[in-house]
Order: sequence, then C-alpha cells, then structure tokens
Amino acid sequence: MKIKYSIVIPTRNKAEYLPFAIKSVLKSTRTDIELIVSDNFSTDNTAKILRDFSDPRLRVIQPDVALPMAGHYEFAISKATGEWITILGDDDAVMPYIFESLDKYILKYSDVDIISSARAYYFWEGCENIYGDLVVAYSSKFKDKIRSTKNDLYKALLGLHNFLDMPQLYTTGIIKKSLYEEIKLKCSGYFYYSIIPDIYSAVAICLARNSYLRIEEPLFWTGTSNKSMGISNQIYLDAKHLTEKLKNNSIKIPKNISADISYYLHLNQFGCMYFYECLLQCPLTSKSFRASHWLRTLVLARVYNESKKKKKKIK
Repeated sequence: MKIKYSIVIPTRNKAEYLPFAIKSVLKSTRTDIELIVSDNFSTDNTAKILRDFSDPRLRVIQPDVALPMAGHYEFAISKATGEWITILGDDDAVMPYIFESLDKYILKYSDVDIISSARAYYFWEGCENIYGDLVVAYSSKFKDKIRSTKNDLYKALLGLHNFLDMPQLYTTGIIKKSLYEEIKLKCSGYFYYSIIPDIYSAVAICLARNSYLRIEEPLFWTGTSNKSMGISNQIYLDAKHLTEKLKNNSIKIPKNISADISYYLHLNQFGCMYFYECLLQCPLTSKSFRASHWLRTLVLARVYNESKKKKKKIK
C-alpha cells in the first residue's frame, strides 16, 4: 500500500515523554501512514520503551554514530517513504483527527505542498517556573487561507509576524516529500544548514515556494517540557560536542553551522534574529537578500528595541 503520511520522531533521552508521542500516532486506524522513530543513542530507558511497541506501521531506526540534532533530523527524514512528511517532537503529539483533516484540506487545495496549522499547547510537569500552572492552551477555528511565504518571511524578520506561526518541517507543519528532496538537491545534498532545525526549515521552505496553506485548526499538540528546545540549551551543547567528534569521522556535515551564534540568540529569545541567522546560512537565499543592508539594519533595530524592553545588555 502506498504511504500517504510519514510521521518522523527523532529522539534522544526523552523516555518520559516519548510513549505519548508514539501512541498519539498509532491510535489512528489508518493503514496508509508510517511512524519512524530514530533513537540518537539515548542513554535512558528509550530502547526498552521502543521494544514494548508492536505495530507494523512503526519502524525504529538508529544512525551509525550519535549526531547533532540537525544531522539526526536529516538522517531520520531520509528513511520516510510517505507522500507527505513531518517531524514530530518527542514531547509533542498529533491530534486524533489529524489525518482526516489533512485529507480534507489536501482535497480542497490540490496544488498545495506546504501546510501550517495553528498551535495547541500542552505543558508538561516540570516547567511551572516559566509557565506557572498552565497545562493546556487550545483554540480552533475552521478557517483556511493561502498565504504568501515571502510576505510572511519579511514580517517574521521584522518581528511583525510570529515566527512560530511560519510553516515548518516540524510539529504544526507538514510538507510534501518531493519538496524536501527538491530543496536538498538545490542545496548540495543537505536540507539543514543551521543547528536550529525547526526555524531553519521554515526559512528554507519559504524560499522554495511562493505560497503555503495556513489553517487555524490545530493538527498537533506542541508539548513544552523542561527538555524542550525552547527551554533547554542541550541542542547547542550537543551541536558543539558532537560536531567536534564528527570531524574525525567519515560523516559529512555542512561547514557553516554555528552553535555559538545560535546559543546567544537562544539565551536572549530574539525570534527575528533566529530567522535572520537561518536566512544567512541558507543556500537558497539570494545574494541581494543576503547583502541587504537595510534588512540587516531593520532586524538589528528590532533586536535593540526588544532588548530594551527585556532590559538585556547588548553585546
């Protein structure tokens, strides 16, 4: 049977959350889906948890060596065989109605190959120091609209559009596998050129197409835990450590990935700078866009204003 949807979960040391992400996908009775879980050499209880699942739609894989997050995503996605693909965070989940809703929107917009959905949040125990007693945030509207990728990209760079609402190859977004392969082909065989894979995917996707479908019905639960990318700095520590380790290995990785810059932006939570950093790294970015002094000035002005609001020192 032809696989229509591939859900890919790259995981590393999140055994306490992973079973819920897996179950949310396998609860579906659909047979035209596949779930790929790639274990990046976890040292916790992940291996045992994966052994306990028995479902023909589930495939468990592992890279040859421990990889930085972006490299692991690249490896895991390469194993997907579905027409549509997405990466699901290992502390996230899919909605029970996700595949039926996707069928409906894909039928309505037959030319679309990028879909972005509204966010619904679940806050895991352990991040109360940031989010207080909030557990769930969910709002749904049956609204859908074709949006301009370039307009929204500009607005996100200037802080006028929430960068979290941009189409991503990650929880809340799904794209055609053919688009992913097209981007790789244009970028010397790699999709990712930043250690922030979710934000970078939005930049690459927006540069590759002129439009995307935005729906206001959440298709995923965006889980927030004390190990999530937005809270934990593990992504940057892993990137520095594992990239150094891979220098003596035959595994190739893009040369222009900087952990230091990304970590500084992460610490200061400058969303527009996340986008700008990824834009500068992306091979699809035009020379004029990359060299635009006015864009650089506007982005830095936005960062300056945000830093004053947050009373953070500018370096």
